[in-house]
Amino acid sequence: MARKKQGLQTVSFEKKPYIIGRGNVVGKKESEGPLASYFDESLTDDMYGEKSWEKAESKMLQTAMSKACTRAQLSKENIDVMLSGDLVNQIMSSSFTARNMHIPFLGLYGACSTMTESMVLGSMLIDGEFASNVLAGASSHFCTAERQFRMPVEHGNQRPPSAQWTATAAGAVVISESAGGNATVNIRVTDATVGKVIDAGIKDANQMGAAMAPAAVDTLLNHLQDTGREIDYYDLVATGDLGYIGKDIMCDLLVDAGLDSRKVFGHYDDCGTMLFAKDQDVHGGGSGCGCSAAVLTGSLLKKMEQGEYKRILLMSTGALLSTISPFQGESIPGIAHLLNSACRCIGGGMMDYVWAFLIGGLFCVAGQILMDTTKLTAPRILVIFVLAGVVLQAFNLYEPIVELAGNGATTPLPGFGYNLAKGAMEGAKNGFLPAITGPIKATAAGVAVAITFGYIVSLIFNPKSPKR
Repeated sequence: MARKKQGLQTVSFEKKPYIIGRGNVVGKKESEGPLASYFDESLTDDMYGEKSWEKAESKMLQTAMSKACTRAQLSKENIDVMLSGDLVNQIMSSSFTARNMHIPFLGLYGACSTMTESMVLGSMLIDGEFASNVLAGASSHFCTAERQFRMPVEHGNQRPPSAQWTATAAGAVVISESAGGNATVNIRVTDATVGKVIDAGIKDANQMGAAMAPAAVDTLLNHLQDTGREIDYYDLVATGDLGYIGKDIMCDLLVDAGLDSRKVFGHYDDCGTMLFAKDQDVHGGGSGCGCSAAVLTGSLLKKMEQGEYKRILLMSTGALLSTISPFQGESIPGIAHLLNSACRCIGGGMMDYVWAFLIGGLFCVAGQILMDTTKLTAPRILVIFVLAGVVLQAFNLYEPIVELAGNGATTPLPGFGYNLAKGAMEGAKNGFLPAITGPIKATAAGVAVAITFGYIVSLIFNPKSPKR
């Protein structure tokens, strides 16, 4: 049974893996944009000292991954698996990087959605206890992508206004089962939504934003439905590389779907419009695997470390065309995966225990006050606490407490009510019967533990109810 699945397409991570390291490298044009100060290294030439653009891209990815490991205070021997992909034929850049780094390797291809795809799968490996440390990354290079998917760069062909600029960039993160020893902010992956392939019928390779936007809308709407959240639950929802045209289409489609336009425009942006300035002559904006990878590992995670953002939803988008599919008359399918990252501005992992103790202690204090100052019996207080958890979760007010306190919020009686309500709400999405069985499934483990230990205690002690 997929007990960690939430709704139809979303998974909720029990262990909430940590992002403990990040690294990036960008090209010269990217270093001249508005996010220049956030990048670790910038190229002075697109060859990066190599003999080909493909070798340059591989070197960029390797450098970004090495920087991520350094920040995580881990050697490559501490990495259990590397997850990565790119746009070059047969993910050449990632494969050659893995050859040099000698790390167990799983190559991925999701076009420009690859960065989020690698992080989603890496988080699953951590949460499933198949790995302790995962290195996830992606890269792209303007010259390699243009030569492969459009025209030889040497031709200098004119680009239409809708064409996007493939980012020369690479980004990588280290995802771990535990917080880094030098962490001042805990950034954790809480949940993720795997997207479906959506085809809007676009056949023009210079309209990538229009081709990918419907897939991004589908994934985001399903995520919000699966989790019961609103878009303003997040400080920022960032698509990977829709560019200016795709961003406008996405906003229109989200509003048409019933989302509040003020919330959409107030909480949504696109990495392809963030990476470059409009006066840099990039036409439709940025794209490529490295676009969202560099913006995430540069600007977004840095702003989370500084406390500017608490929750970020990264949704990298990919156009699943090949070098031959347009010539065969095929349209361009789109895909989008998303990952929810949340942070706590605390001084390391110890504060998790502190918050759990404080919140759990407050519940105990509240219960003791009710017992000392009222004539309510213990069973009635129990019912009040459980109902409080149900009501708070019904209005999506209890989940933030769980995110803050962890077991300090889920173990007490209100946490039991929270699990009951959450199970019912998730089950109701699939019909009447799942709405009935959902709470039972969600609380089965807790009930079993309570019965077991209650029986053991009854054998040891002879409890007596106080007389009133």
